[in-house]
Amino acid sequence: HQVDRMLADPRAERFPKQFVRQWLGMSLLDYLQIDRKTYPRFDAALKESMAQEPVAFFGELLRANESVLEFLNSGFTMADERLASHYGIAGVTGNDFRRVPVGDQPSRGGLLAQAGLLAMNSDGTDSHPLKRGVWLLERLLNDPPPPPPPAVPTIDLADPRIAKMTLKERIEDHRNDPACISCHSK
Repeated sequence: HQVDRMLADPRAERFPKQFVRQWLGMSLLDYLQIDRKTYPRFDAALKESMAQEPVAFFGELLRANESVLEFLNSGFTMADERLASHYGIAGVTGNDFRRVPVGDQPSRGGLLAQAGLLAMNSDGTDSHPLKRGVWLLERLLNDPPPPPPPAVPTIDLADPRIAKMTLKERIEDHRNDPACISCHSK
């Protein structure tokens, strides 16, 4: 009864914001510079909505006493009009975040699909799977990767063979190096 009483108090709204920002390392999003040529529809309002989504999501899970598994796979997301528009979800109007069923977009539910968390682990132009993997290990699994050993070769982007590769192909090539495979297999 006491926990319910405390969560019903307006002062309880501070907890999700402070906790989620620290737990998920949301300050990365504060400093992210998005390439406006690549993403012309990106604006300050979208960035603010992206920052609020994980906070609202955590708050909803807490208030509704949902399973911790909902963090990974939920049938809903929390969105305002700007974020819903970005996700292609119709019927959401206004600036207030609300629980929005993901319907025919089941991969939209949970933390791992949230735009802000994906964006903050990018370089502002392209996705960055290594940053995202390290973030996932550190923030969600509490199992950070070890620092790279001294013998790890750098990726030579001046090499024409490597320059032609996509990011995914470069990562696969690097990961298959005997000096790198033990860390990347994790």
